[in-house]
Amino acid sequence: MLSEEEQKVLNFFVENNSRYCFAPIGVGHKTPAYSCVVISRNRSPYPQKEYIKNPLIWCIDSILSQKILPEELIVINDHSDPEPADFTDKMAKIIKERCQEKRIDFIYKVNKTRKNAAIARNQGAQIAKNNIIHFVDDDCVLRNTTSLGLILFQYALKTDQKCFMLNLPQNTRVSHPTSIVKSSLMGKIEKNSLNLTSNLTNCYPEEYVKLPPREKYGEMKVFKPIVMDNFQGGNILVLKDRMLEIGGFPDYRSPISYGEETGLAIRGLKAGYHIYYFPYINLASVHLTYGNSSGRLQFYGYDWLKKRTDDGLSLKQMVKESIKERFYTGMRVPRELYFYVKIRNFAVLLEELKKGLGLQDWAKKSYTDFVENNESKFQDRKGSVDNNETRRKIWELAVKHAKNNTVYSEKQLDGALNRENK
Repeated sequence: MLSEEEQKVLNFFVENNSRYCFAPIGVGHKTPAYSCVVISRNRSPYPQKEYIKNPLIWCIDSILSQKILPEELIVINDHSDPEPADFTDKMAKIIKERCQEKRIDFIYKVNKTRKNAAIARNQGAQIAKNNIIHFVDDDCVLRNTTSLGLILFQYALKTDQKCFMLNLPQNTRVSHPTSIVKSSLMGKIEKNSLNLTSNLTNCYPEEYVKLPPREKYGEMKVFKPIVMDNFQGGNILVLKDRMLEIGGFPDYRSPISYGEETGLAIRGLKAGYHIYYFPYINLASVHLTYGNSSGRLQFYGYDWLKKRTDDGLSLKQMVKESIKERFYTGMRVPRELYFYVKIRNFAVLLEELKKGLGLQDWAKKSYTDFVENNESKFQDRKGSVDNNETRRKIWELAVKHAKNNTVYSEKQLDGALNRENK
Protein backbone atom coordinates (compact mmCIF):
# COMPACT_ATOMS: atom_id res chain seq x y z
CA MET A 1 0.00 0.00 0.00
CA LEU A 2 1.05 3.58 -0.54
CA SER A 3 1.14 5.94 2.39
CA GLU A 4 -1.06 9.01 2.29
CA GLU A 5 1.95 11.18 1.43
CA GLU A 6 3.16 8.80 -1.29
CA GLN A 7 -0.28 8.75 -2.87
CA LYS A 8 -0.37 12.55 -2.78
CA VAL A 9 3.00 12.82 -4.54
CA LEU A 10 2.03 10.17 -7.10
CA ASN A 11 -1.24 11.93 -7.90
CA PHE A 12 0.56 15.25 -8.33
CA PHE A 13 2.96 13.86 -10.95
CA VAL A 14 0.24 11.95 -12.77
CA GLU A 15 -1.88 15.09 -12.99
CA ASN A 16 1.09 17.27 -14.00
CA ASN A 17 2.80 14.71 -16.20
CA SER A 18 3.53 16.91 -19.23
CA ARG A 19 5.14 19.59 -17.08
CA TYR A 20 7.99 17.22 -16.19
CA CYS A 21 8.42 15.45 -19.53
CA PHE A 22 11.20 15.94 -22.07
CA ALA A 23 9.82 16.97 -25.45
CA PRO A 24 12.61 17.89 -27.89
CA ILE A 25 11.88 20.82 -30.17
CA GLY A 26 13.59 22.19 -33.26
CA VAL A 27 15.54 20.25 -35.87
CA GLY A 28 18.89 18.58 -35.96
CA HIS A 29 18.39 16.00 -33.23
CA LYS A 30 20.20 13.31 -35.10
CA THR A 31 21.02 10.65 -32.55
CA PRO A 32 23.91 8.19 -32.87
CA ALA A 33 23.30 4.48 -33.35
CA TYR A 34 23.12 2.61 -30.09
CA SER A 35 23.01 -0.97 -28.86
CA CYS A 36 20.56 -2.27 -26.28
CA VAL A 37 21.76 -5.01 -23.89
CA VAL A 38 19.47 -7.18 -21.76
CA ILE A 39 20.75 -9.82 -19.34
CA SER A 40 18.21 -12.52 -18.56
CA ARG A 41 17.99 -15.55 -16.31
CA ASN A 42 14.84 -17.61 -15.82
CA ARG A 43 12.56 -14.79 -16.89
CA SER A 44 10.53 -16.90 -19.33
CA PRO A 45 8.68 -19.49 -17.23
CA TYR A 46 5.78 -19.80 -19.69
CA PRO A 47 5.83 -21.78 -22.98
CA GLN A 48 5.21 -20.34 -26.42
CA LYS A 49 1.41 -20.48 -26.26
CA GLU A 50 1.52 -18.26 -23.14
CA TYR A 51 4.60 -16.27 -24.13
CA ILE A 52 2.97 -12.91 -23.41
CA LYS A 53 3.10 -13.72 -19.66
CA ASN A 54 6.92 -13.76 -19.68
CA PRO A 55 8.67 -10.66 -18.27
CA LEU A 56 11.45 -10.95 -20.85
CA ILE A 57 8.82 -10.38 -23.55
CA TRP A 58 7.36 -7.40 -21.64
CA CYS A 59 10.81 -5.84 -21.51
CA ILE A 60 11.65 -6.51 -25.18
CA ASP A 61 8.25 -5.25 -26.35
CA SER A 62 8.95 -1.94 -24.61
CA ILE A 63 12.40 -1.71 -26.23
CA LEU A 64 10.97 -2.37 -29.68
CA SER A 65 8.33 0.32 -29.12
CA GLN A 66 10.85 3.12 -28.61
CA LYS A 67 10.63 6.40 -30.50
CA ILE A 68 14.36 6.01 -31.20
CA LEU A 69 15.03 2.35 -31.91
CA PRO A 70 18.35 0.63 -31.20
CA GLU A 71 20.47 -0.53 -34.11
CA GLU A 72 21.02 -3.85 -32.38
CA LEU A 73 19.53 -5.77 -29.49
CA ILE A 74 21.72 -8.14 -27.50
CA VAL A 75 20.19 -10.67 -25.12
CA ILE A 76 22.53 -12.64 -22.87
CA ASN A 77 20.86 -15.77 -21.47
CA ASP A 78 22.85 -16.22 -18.28
CA HIS A 79 22.39 -19.97 -17.94
CA SER A 80 18.61 -20.14 -17.53
CA ASP A 81 17.14 -23.46 -16.49
CA PRO A 82 16.25 -25.91 -19.30
CA GLU A 83 12.68 -26.48 -20.43
CA PRO A 84 10.10 -26.93 -18.99
CA ALA A 85 11.36 -24.72 -16.13
CA ASP A 86 12.28 -21.88 -18.48
CA PHE A 87 11.65 -21.12 -22.15
CA THR A 88 14.12 -18.32 -22.91
CA ASP A 89 15.45 -20.15 -25.98
CA LYS A 90 11.94 -20.26 -27.41
CA MET A 91 11.43 -16.58 -26.59
CA ALA A 92 14.65 -15.74 -28.46
CA LYS A 93 13.06 -17.01 -31.68
CA ILE A 94 10.05 -14.74 -31.16
CA ILE A 95 12.33 -11.80 -30.35
CA LYS A 96 14.42 -12.42 -33.46
CA GLU A 97 11.32 -12.28 -35.68
CA ARG A 98 10.20 -9.02 -34.09
CA CYS A 99 13.66 -7.50 -34.50
CA GLN A 100 13.68 -8.48 -38.17
CA GLU A 101 10.37 -6.67 -38.66
CA LYS A 102 11.94 -3.54 -37.18
CA ARG A 103 15.24 -4.06 -39.08
CA ILE A 104 17.14 -4.36 -35.81
CA ASP A 105 20.12 -6.70 -35.57
CA PHE A 106 19.55 -9.38 -32.95
CA ILE A 107 22.33 -11.18 -31.09
CA TYR A 108 21.54 -13.99 -28.67
CA LYS A 109 24.24 -15.49 -26.46
CA VAL A 110 23.78 -18.36 -24.03
CA ASN A 111 26.20 -18.81 -21.14
CA LYS A 112 26.93 -22.47 -20.48
CA THR A 113 27.58 -21.65 -16.81
CA ARG A 114 26.10 -18.85 -14.77
CA LYS A 115 28.22 -15.69 -14.87
CA ASN A 116 25.94 -13.36 -12.86
CA ALA A 117 24.89 -9.86 -13.84
CA ALA A 118 28.25 -8.09 -13.59
CA ILE A 119 30.17 -10.40 -15.93
CA ALA A 120 27.17 -10.88 -18.23
CA ARG A 121 26.80 -7.11 -18.63
CA ASN A 122 30.48 -6.86 -19.49
CA GLN A 123 29.98 -9.63 -22.06
CA GLY A 124 27.16 -7.64 -23.63
CA ALA A 125 29.32 -4.51 -23.78
CA GLN A 126 32.17 -6.38 -25.45
CA ILE A 127 29.80 -7.78 -28.08
CA ALA A 128 28.08 -4.46 -28.82
CA LYS A 129 29.16 -2.77 -32.06
CA ASN A 130 28.10 0.72 -30.96
CA ASN A 131 29.80 2.89 -28.38
CA ILE A 132 26.55 3.96 -26.74
CA ILE A 133 24.86 1.11 -24.88
CA HIS A 134 21.45 1.08 -23.26
CA PHE A 135 21.42 -1.48 -20.44
CA VAL A 136 17.88 -2.52 -19.48
CA ASP A 137 16.96 -5.03 -16.77
CA ASP A 138 14.81 -7.87 -18.02
CA ASP A 139 11.99 -7.10 -15.60
CA CYS A 140 11.78 -3.43 -16.55
CA VAL A 141 9.18 -1.93 -18.89
CA LEU A 142 10.20 1.30 -20.62
CA ARG A 143 7.98 4.15 -21.65
CA ASN A 144 8.18 4.55 -25.42
CA THR A 145 9.85 7.93 -24.81
CA THR A 146 12.70 6.55 -22.69
CA SER A 147 15.01 6.58 -25.72
CA LEU A 148 14.70 10.38 -25.95
CA GLY A 149 17.34 10.27 -23.25
CA LEU A 150 19.82 9.77 -26.09
CA ILE A 151 19.39 13.44 -27.01
CA LEU A 152 20.19 14.46 -23.45
CA PHE A 153 23.12 12.05 -23.28
CA GLN A 154 24.53 13.74 -26.38
CA TYR A 155 24.14 17.08 -24.64
CA ALA A 156 25.93 15.82 -21.52
CA LEU A 157 28.77 14.36 -23.59
CA LYS A 158 29.11 17.59 -25.54
CA THR A 159 29.24 19.83 -22.47
CA ASP A 160 31.36 17.54 -20.28
CA GLN A 161 34.15 15.48 -21.80
CA LYS A 162 34.33 13.43 -18.60
CA CYS A 163 30.71 12.22 -18.76
CA PHE A 164 30.44 8.47 -19.27
CA MET A 165 26.93 7.56 -18.11
CA LEU A 166 23.37 8.87 -18.09
CA ASN A 167 21.23 7.27 -15.41
CA LEU A 168 17.60 7.22 -16.52
CA PRO A 169 14.71 7.29 -13.98
CA GLN A 170 13.16 4.14 -12.56
CA ASN A 171 10.00 3.51 -10.56
CA THR A 172 9.15 0.26 -8.79
CA ARG A 173 5.58 -0.92 -9.48
CA VAL A 174 4.38 2.67 -9.90
CA SER A 175 4.16 4.92 -12.95
CA HIS A 176 5.48 8.12 -11.37
CA PRO A 177 7.57 9.22 -8.39
CA THR A 178 6.08 8.73 -4.94
CA SER A 179 8.56 10.72 -2.85
CA ILE A 180 10.45 13.99 -3.06
CA VAL A 181 14.06 14.28 -1.89
CA LYS A 182 16.79 16.90 -2.06
CA SER A 183 18.89 16.63 -5.21
CA SER A 184 22.01 16.69 -3.01
CA LEU A 185 20.98 13.28 -1.68
CA MET A 186 20.48 11.67 -5.08
CA GLY A 187 23.15 9.33 -6.38
CA LYS A 188 25.63 10.07 -3.61
CA ILE A 189 28.17 7.89 -1.86
CA GLU A 190 28.17 9.33 1.63
CA LYS A 191 31.41 8.25 3.28
CA ASN A 192 30.32 9.63 6.66
CA SER A 193 26.80 8.27 6.90
CA LEU A 194 27.48 5.38 4.49
CA ASN A 195 24.19 6.05 2.78
CA LEU A 196 24.68 3.90 -0.32
CA THR A 197 21.16 3.97 -1.70
CA SER A 198 20.87 6.01 -4.85
CA ASN A 199 17.68 7.83 -3.78
CA LEU A 200 16.56 7.61 -7.40
CA THR A 201 13.93 4.87 -7.46
CA ASN A 202 10.45 6.41 -7.11
CA CYS A 203 12.06 9.74 -6.17
CA TYR A 204 11.98 13.25 -7.61
CA PRO A 205 14.37 16.11 -6.70
CA GLU A 206 12.77 18.76 -4.52
CA GLU A 207 14.44 21.68 -6.29
CA TYR A 208 12.80 20.70 -9.60
CA VAL A 209 9.20 20.60 -8.43
CA LYS A 210 8.20 24.28 -8.53
CA LEU A 211 10.62 25.84 -11.01
CA PRO A 212 13.12 23.37 -12.50
CA PRO A 213 16.53 24.95 -13.20
CA ARG A 214 17.25 24.94 -16.93
CA GLU A 215 20.12 25.25 -19.39
CA LYS A 216 20.06 26.19 -23.06
CA TYR A 217 20.70 23.36 -25.54
CA GLY A 218 20.32 24.48 -29.14
CA GLU A 219 16.77 25.75 -29.54
CA MET A 220 15.69 24.12 -26.29
CA LYS A 221 15.94 24.83 -22.61
CA VAL A 222 16.47 21.56 -20.80
CA PHE A 223 16.46 20.70 -17.12
CA LYS A 224 19.87 21.24 -15.59
CA PRO A 225 21.33 17.77 -15.04
CA ILE A 226 22.34 16.43 -11.64
CA VAL A 227 25.90 15.12 -11.49
CA MET A 228 26.04 12.04 -9.26
CA ASP A 229 28.59 9.78 -7.57
CA ASN A 230 26.44 6.65 -7.70
CA PHE A 231 23.69 5.29 -9.93
CA GLN A 232 20.70 2.96 -9.98
CA GLY A 233 21.03 0.21 -12.57
CA GLY A 234 18.26 -1.19 -14.71
CA ASN A 235 17.91 1.71 -17.12
CA ILE A 236 21.19 3.41 -18.05
CA LEU A 237 23.01 4.80 -21.09
CA VAL A 238 26.77 4.35 -20.98
CA LEU A 239 29.81 4.74 -23.22
CA LYS A 240 31.25 1.33 -23.98
CA ASP A 241 34.85 2.43 -24.38
CA ARG A 242 35.01 4.26 -21.05
CA MET A 243 33.13 1.55 -19.22
CA LEU A 244 35.52 -1.15 -20.42
CA GLU A 245 38.55 1.10 -19.94
CA ILE A 246 37.89 1.20 -16.18
CA GLY A 247 37.30 -2.55 -16.04
CA GLY A 248 33.53 -2.73 -16.47
CA PHE A 249 31.20 -3.94 -13.75
CA PRO A 250 33.25 -5.54 -10.95
CA ASP A 251 32.48 -9.13 -10.02
CA TYR A 252 32.73 -9.95 -6.32
CA ARG A 253 32.44 -13.74 -6.87
CA SER A 254 29.26 -13.95 -4.78
CA PRO A 255 26.33 -16.31 -5.53
CA ILE A 256 24.39 -13.34 -6.92
CA SER A 257 25.66 -9.98 -8.12
CA TYR A 258 25.27 -7.18 -5.62
CA GLY A 259 27.06 -3.86 -5.36
CA GLU A 260 28.47 -4.10 -8.88
CA GLU A 261 26.74 -0.85 -9.83
CA THR A 262 28.27 1.08 -6.93
CA GLY A 263 31.55 -0.66 -7.74
CA LEU A 264 31.43 0.63 -11.33
CA ALA A 265 30.51 4.09 -10.07
CA ILE A 266 33.56 4.08 -7.77
CA ARG A 267 35.78 2.99 -10.65
CA GLY A 268 34.37 5.87 -12.68
CA LEU A 269 34.99 8.36 -9.88
CA LYS A 270 38.58 7.22 -9.53
CA ALA A 271 39.07 7.70 -13.29
CA GLY A 272 37.63 11.21 -13.09
CA TYR A 273 34.42 10.35 -14.98
CA HIS A 274 30.95 11.73 -14.25
CA ILE A 275 27.44 10.28 -14.05
CA TYR A 276 24.52 12.45 -15.12
CA TYR A 277 20.80 12.40 -14.31
CA PHE A 278 18.00 14.41 -15.91
CA PRO A 279 14.78 14.32 -13.82
CA TYR A 280 12.34 13.90 -16.71
CA ILE A 281 9.61 11.43 -15.77
CA ASN A 282 8.93 10.27 -19.35
CA LEU A 283 12.43 8.76 -19.55
CA ALA A 284 11.55 6.26 -16.83
CA SER A 285 11.07 2.54 -16.69
CA VAL A 286 8.75 0.61 -14.40
CA HIS A 287 10.76 -1.96 -12.47
CA LEU A 288 8.52 -4.93 -11.75
CA THR A 289 10.89 -6.78 -9.36
CA TYR A 290 9.60 -10.00 -10.89
CA GLY A 291 9.31 -12.93 -8.49
CA ASN A 292 9.40 -10.71 -5.40
CA SER A 293 6.36 -11.21 -3.17
CA SER A 294 7.38 -8.33 -0.88
CA GLY A 295 6.96 -4.59 -1.34
CA ARG A 296 4.01 -3.11 -3.19
CA LEU A 297 1.60 -5.83 -4.21
CA GLN A 298 -0.23 -3.95 -6.94
CA PHE A 299 0.47 -1.33 -9.59
CA TYR A 300 -0.21 2.31 -8.73
CA GLY A 301 -0.58 5.32 -10.99
CA TYR A 302 -1.19 5.69 -14.72
CA ASP A 303 -1.29 2.41 -16.64
CA TRP A 304 -0.34 3.47 -20.17
CA LEU A 305 -0.71 -0.13 -21.37
CA LYS A 306 -4.27 -0.53 -20.09
CA LYS A 307 -5.87 0.01 -23.50
CA ARG A 308 -3.27 -1.67 -25.69
CA THR A 309 -4.72 -3.15 -28.86
CA ASP A 310 -2.56 -6.29 -29.08
CA ASP A 311 -2.78 -9.36 -26.83
CA GLY A 312 -0.23 -8.02 -24.35
CA LEU A 313 -0.71 -7.40 -20.64
CA SER A 314 -1.31 -4.09 -18.92
CA LEU A 315 1.11 -2.86 -16.25
CA LYS A 316 -1.44 -3.80 -13.61
CA GLN A 317 -1.55 -7.36 -14.94
CA MET A 318 2.25 -7.50 -15.13
CA VAL A 319 2.59 -6.55 -11.46
CA LYS A 320 -0.04 -9.12 -10.51
CA GLU A 321 2.09 -11.74 -12.27
CA SER A 322 5.31 -10.38 -10.77
CA ILE A 323 4.29 -10.67 -7.11
CA LYS A 324 4.14 -14.47 -7.33
CA GLU A 325 7.15 -15.59 -5.35
CA ARG A 326 9.73 -17.19 -7.66
CA PHE A 327 13.24 -17.92 -6.46
CA TYR A 328 16.16 -18.19 -8.89
CA THR A 329 14.67 -15.87 -11.46
CA GLY A 330 17.03 -12.99 -12.07
CA MET A 331 18.57 -12.36 -8.67
CA ARG A 332 15.59 -13.56 -6.62
CA VAL A 333 16.98 -15.73 -3.85
CA PRO A 334 16.02 -16.46 -0.24
CA ARG A 335 16.42 -13.27 1.80
CA GLU A 336 19.06 -14.85 4.06
CA LEU A 337 21.39 -15.22 1.08
CA TYR A 338 20.48 -11.77 -0.24
CA PHE A 339 21.46 -10.00 3.00
CA TYR A 340 24.64 -12.07 3.36
CA VAL A 341 25.74 -10.99 -0.11
CA LYS A 342 24.73 -7.36 0.46
CA ILE A 343 26.72 -7.03 3.69
CA ARG A 344 29.76 -8.89 2.34
CA ASN A 345 29.98 -7.17 -1.04
CA PHE A 346 29.53 -3.66 0.30
CA ALA A 347 32.25 -4.35 2.86
CA VAL A 348 34.57 -5.41 0.03
CA LEU A 349 33.87 -2.50 -2.32
CA LEU A 350 33.94 0.16 0.42
CA GLU A 351 37.24 -1.19 1.70
CA GLU A 352 38.59 -0.74 -1.83
CA LEU A 353 37.34 2.85 -1.81
CA LYS A 354 38.99 3.67 1.52
CA LYS A 355 40.73 1.48 4.08
CA GLY A 356 38.52 0.93 7.12
CA LEU A 357 35.37 2.16 5.38
CA GLY A 358 34.12 -1.36 4.69
CA LEU A 359 35.51 -3.61 7.41
CA GLN A 360 35.02 -1.10 10.19
CA ASP A 361 32.49 1.63 9.38
CA TRP A 362 30.16 -0.41 7.14
CA ALA A 363 30.48 -3.45 9.38
CA LYS A 364 29.37 -1.37 12.36
CA LYS A 365 26.53 0.34 10.49
CA SER A 366 25.20 -2.89 8.96
CA TYR A 367 25.26 -4.54 12.39
CA THR A 368 23.15 -1.71 13.82
CA ASP A 369 20.77 -1.52 10.86
CA PHE A 370 20.42 -5.23 10.11
CA VAL A 371 21.10 -7.17 13.30
CA GLU A 372 20.02 -4.84 16.09
CA ASN A 373 17.25 -2.77 14.50
CA ASN A 374 16.15 -4.96 11.59
CA GLU A 375 15.40 -1.73 9.73
CA SER A 376 12.96 -1.98 6.83
CA LYS A 377 15.05 0.53 4.87
CA PHE A 378 17.96 -1.92 4.91
CA GLN A 379 15.77 -4.72 3.56
CA ASP A 380 15.38 -3.33 0.01
CA ARG A 381 11.78 -4.57 0.03
CA LYS A 382 12.96 -8.17 0.28
CA GLY A 383 11.21 -8.82 3.57
CA SER A 384 12.51 -9.43 7.08
CA VAL A 385 14.68 -12.13 8.64
CA ASP A 386 12.79 -12.13 11.92
CA ASN A 387 15.12 -14.26 14.04
CA ASN A 388 17.75 -12.05 15.70
CA GLU A 389 20.29 -14.88 16.06
CA THR A 390 19.97 -15.74 12.38
CA ARG A 391 20.61 -12.11 11.46
CA ARG A 392 23.64 -12.03 13.73
CA LYS A 393 25.08 -15.17 12.15
CA ILE A 394 24.51 -13.84 8.63
CA TRP A 395 26.31 -10.63 9.56
CA GLU A 396 29.24 -12.47 11.21
CA LEU A 397 29.79 -14.69 8.19
CA ALA A 398 29.46 -11.81 5.73
CA VAL A 399 32.02 -9.61 7.51
CA LYS A 400 34.39 -12.53 8.08
CA HIS A 401 34.31 -13.51 4.41
CA ALA A 402 34.78 -9.92 3.26
CA LYS A 403 37.87 -9.72 5.47
CA ASN A 404 39.24 -13.07 4.25
CA ASN A 405 38.23 -12.54 0.61
CA THR A 406 36.18 -15.74 0.70
CA VAL A 407 32.52 -16.39 -0.04
CA TYR A 408 29.89 -19.00 0.75
CA SER A 409 27.62 -20.63 -1.78
CA GLU A 410 23.92 -20.76 -0.97
CA LYS A 411 24.29 -24.38 0.15
CA GLN A 412 27.18 -23.52 2.47
CA LEU A 413 25.27 -20.61 3.98
CA ASP A 414 22.20 -22.80 4.53
CA GLY A 415 24.38 -25.39 6.26
CA ALA A 416 25.99 -22.82 8.55
CA LEU A 417 22.66 -21.25 9.52
CA ASN A 418 21.02 -24.62 10.11
CA ARG A 419 23.87 -25.69 12.39
CA GLU A 420 23.50 -22.45 14.31
CA ASN A 421 19.76 -22.94 14.77
CA LYS A 422 20.00 -26.51 16.07
